[in-house]
Amino acid sequence: KDHTTCSSSSSRRHHTRNKVNHKSSRDNDNDPNDDESIFLLSMVAQELEQIRAFQQQKQKQKQQQHINQGKTTNTASEAKAGALYDILAHGSSISSSSSMPRACLTYVRSLPGNRFCIDCGAPNPDWASVTFGTLHCLKCSGKHRNLGVRRSFVRSLTMDSWCDSSSSSTNHPAQLLCMLEGGNQQLARFFERHELGNLNNGVGMVRYRTRAARFYQEHLQRHVVKVAKDGVYRGRGQYR
Repeated sequence: KDHTTCSSSSSRRHHTRNKVNHKSSRDNDNDPNDDESIFLLSMVAQELEQIRAFQQQKQKQKQQQHINQGKTTNTASEAKAGALYDILAHGSSISSSSSMPRACLTYVRSLPGNRFCIDCGAPNPDWASVTFGTLHCLKCSGKHRNLGVRRSFVRSLTMDSWCDSSSSSTNHPAQLLCMLEGGNQQLARFFERHELGNLNNGVGMVRYRTRAARFYQEHLQRHVVKVAKDGVYRGRGQYR
């Protein structure tokens, strides 16, 4: 069976069902209610807010430097902007070179299915496909890179910056939200509903080229935009 295509009627039926399931599911994919998890969630929200403030202030500083080009002295506002930038960059855990912030990383690793690579099952995956909000081992992350950034945008959890918006055209809080709102189990279940979950039947990386995968990607991005508009991140259970 060719998994790269499906009939329009079947595709519409499956896509509609998956969209509803994504919004209404209330299973163990949501946030635990114990004190430790609630504290972790509050730390995640703080880190996301720090990143937003960091990027906003950095952009203001760039604009101020552009305005003051050619001047030999700093204005009071420029000095104030520089001081605040230093506080954000050096007085907190957020900086231009920051890997994924600690609380966000802990949260992402704790999501169902994220202890193992979604493609081969290798333990402790350290690479992410921001496009699907999933974790992968080094070998499988290379396969995702070969798909091209439009199909799967790959980043390292620990070596790439998740905080400095100048390092790519993609908004980094949105990238983090893709990881927080995605997860290996969530995508695996989606693939199973489309008969793309059994890796022994030859679907492998081909499943990421299907219309079903494209639908998941687009729906996750739209979902993240809605979550971002909410302001303070309140956890997965609040958006399903």
